[in-house]
Amino acid sequence: MSTEWNYKMQNKPVVLFDIDYTLFDKDIFLDSLFISVGNLFGMERNEITEIGKLAYKENIVELDHFDPKYFSLKIAENLDKLQDLARIEDLVLEKYNNPESLYPETLDTVNKISEIATVGIFSKGHDRFQKNKINKFRHLLKEDHIYITNNKYEALQRIADKYSGVKLYLVDDLLDILYSAKKLKADIMTIWVKRGIYAKNQEAISGFSPDAEIENLSEVVKIVKSNL
Repeated sequence: MSTEWNYKMQNKPVVLFDIDYTLFDKDIFLDSLFISVGNLFGMERNEITEIGKLAYKENIVELDHFDPKYFSLKIAENLDKLQDLARIEDLVLEKYNNPESLYPETLDTVNKISEIATVGIFSKGHDRFQKNKINKFRHLLKEDHIYITNNKYEALQRIADKYSGVKLYLVDDLLDILYSAKKLKADIMTIWVKRGIYAKNQEAISGFSPDAEIENLSEVVKIVKSNL
C-alpha cells in the first residue's frame, strides 16, 4: 500500500507550513549574520548592516537563493577584504549550517500539531538551507511531506492533487499563495501569518479572505483542533 493511501486512511488532517516569516524569523537571522561578520573587523552595526544587505541583495538577484560562499564573496568584495575571504566563509557557513532563528513558539506549536495532524513543509528556497532551518523538529516530518521549491505557484497544483480527499491546511505569510491555493481547491484551509516584510506590505485581494488570520503560530493549534 502506498504512503499516499496510508495517510488518507488514517483520516488525519495535513498541515503544511511555510518556513520564512512563518516558522523562521529571517530578519533576525540576517541581522545576526551581519553583526557576526562586522565583529570580525570591529565594525559598527549600522555600517555592516548596510553592507550586508547589499551583499545579500546581490546574492539573491544573481542566484535567486542564499548561497553562503557567494554571499561571503560579495561581503569580501564590498568590504575590500578579499584577503579575509576564508575567515568570512567559515563564519557564514557556520551560520548557514546552524541557523538559530526559529520564532519562540515554533517548536511548541509544531510538537502540538504533530499530535493531531500530519505536519509538513511547503516553502520556497534552496533545499539544503531551508532544511537546515527546521533541523530541530525534522524528526516530526517525513520526506514525502516536505516540499521545497523555487516556484510555489507552479507546485500548488501538485499539492492540491496529492492531498485530494484530505483536510489540508496551508500556513503562510504570503497572502497571494493562499489565494492561489483557494482558487485551485476551495476546501483548502488557508491560514495567513501576518508578520514579516511580505505580510506587512501586502494589499488586500479583492473577493478573497483567508480562513484565518494570525500573528502568532500557536493559534494554529486551536484552529486545527476546532475542525477535528
